[in-house]
Amino acid sequence: MNQPQTFILGGDWRLRGYSDPLTLLYNWRTGQKYYLKDVGLAAAMMCDGHTDFSAPAIPPALRRFALRLQQDGAAEACEAGRTLLPEQALQQVPNPYIESLLLSITNRCNFRCKHCYAEAPQGKYGELSMETLMRMMDQFVEAGIPNVAITGGEPFARPELPELVRGLRDRHIGFTEIFTNGSLLTDDVLDQIEEAGFHPHFKISFDCVGHHDYMRGVPGAEEKTLRGIRLLRRRGFPVTVITSIDKVVIRGLEDTLNLLAELGVSNWWMAPPIEIGAWRGSDSNVNVDELIPVMKTLLKRWFEIGRPFDMLLWRLGQFFSEGLAFRGLRVNYQDDGYNCLITHKLPYIMPNGVLLPCGSYTGSEISKTFPNLTQVSFSQAWNDPALRAICDMKKSEVKARNPACRTCEYFSMCGSGCRVAAMLTRGDYMLSESACCKLFRGGYMADFHQYCQSLQEAYS
Repeated sequence: MNQPQTFILGGDWRLRGYSDPLTLLYNWRTGQKYYLKDVGLAAAMMCDGHTDFSAPAIPPALRRFALRLQQDGAAEACEAGRTLLPEQALQQVPNPYIESLLLSITNRCNFRCKHCYAEAPQGKYGELSMETLMRMMDQFVEAGIPNVAITGGEPFARPELPELVRGLRDRHIGFTEIFTNGSLLTDDVLDQIEEAGFHPHFKISFDCVGHHDYMRGVPGAEEKTLRGIRLLRRRGFPVTVITSIDKVVIRGLEDTLNLLAELGVSNWWMAPPIEIGAWRGSDSNVNVDELIPVMKTLLKRWFEIGRPFDMLLWRLGQFFSEGLAFRGLRVNYQDDGYNCLITHKLPYIMPNGVLLPCGSYTGSEISKTFPNLTQVSFSQAWNDPALRAICDMKKSEVKARNPACRTCEYFSMCGSGCRVAAMLTRGDYMLSESACCKLFRGGYMADFHQYCQSLQEAYS
């Protein structure tokens, strides 16, 4: 007689159903996810400590998926009779799925950045009380949110940050990444984050060797930020450096490339600031003709020193330290696809509690139409018609408003660009973004990718 074959979900795994409809099995600590349907959903629900997968009535496909969950660490073999924790079992939540949230915990900051979208350190948008933030986290649980990223202002300017991190842990919400200027990091606060069981990815703002103080508006900012990056790397935290490029910062890109290679960061993102917040009306913007030659020089140097980290060069492409350095344009926008996936992956909660499709809407006229989480629950806010109109917008809607896009050979690659950028430059978020038209129709993108290909072949 065969021994019963019984499985139970691992203690950190949760099953949630959303109104999309979509069903998710996720590990709140590690961020592992399965998007389930049919066989996968049935098998996950049967990993309940009671179902005998060796029974003749169990179809082989269910048994195979349960074994896959076991191999991946999502389930474990157990003696019959064990019981799932109540929070592990399938729960239906009353809102569409959301992959993560970017939560701003304060508008305070110790720097005075020229391009600050949140217009800190004036504290224009304030900050919510700890009691309100903790209640908000309870709403995240009810909405089935797997994990949260934290930002500010400067999040480490809020002394209660470790308490907030413990609040996420106690509610079994993952803490995946944190956006910071890096200047206030200490061993003590990093100890407290690790003691809560988290090892987040740090996204550090650094605006180039010799120019960081200029962009950040505080003498000594560069020294403090680099000290923070070194501390993180010494302790093994992953670091992505984010650089905002203007006419001054652009001069320091190559020196910064060499420094970041020495520091051992995992990724470098760079882009010009967009005209929101403190950057409105700036006379220091770089244009495409200024940016492209510098990006080519930078990319060549990156190849020469052995591709030390991944890079994201504005709209021009992603570049990888391992495997193929440049994988070309993998985007293929379809008419029935969402206009912007980031609005589903990482919408933004302002320091005053307003829920935005993304942080770039901060301070815009349209931001006044979005719901505030101090007045409604997160599930209600995520179902709000004004928010859904932006988040669920399809590419076909954008194409319908832009006759030139309907016949453009580049539409599947550019998708008419960013809605916020279109709103800022053309006064209507439904219009195409001018920068995308210039990049593609002007031949800049094709020329840059041809150059990338030549470098990849030369250094292969």
